[in-house]
Amino acid sequence: FVAAVKPGPVVTLDVDAHIAGSSKSTAFMTYEGFPGFQPLLVQWAETKLVLADQFRDGPSLEGCGRRRTSKGW
Repeated sequence: FVAAVKPGPVVTLDVDAHIAGSSKSTAFMTYEGFPGFQPLLVQWAETKLVLADQFRDGPSLEGCGRRRTSKGW
């Protein structure tokens, strides 16, 4: 995949967390006040390739676990 995209010499890591609402009984309340989860993704921006991910409970703070996830791959 990466060979087909032919990325340049620059690598930009896009670290993003977002809130996903859920009706599952195991979902915790998010900081926005509804039940859900807050997955964290590390993406190679130039190729859109996901390098790492972490599934997190709803009340996780945005930056929580960011360093651990990005160092884990």
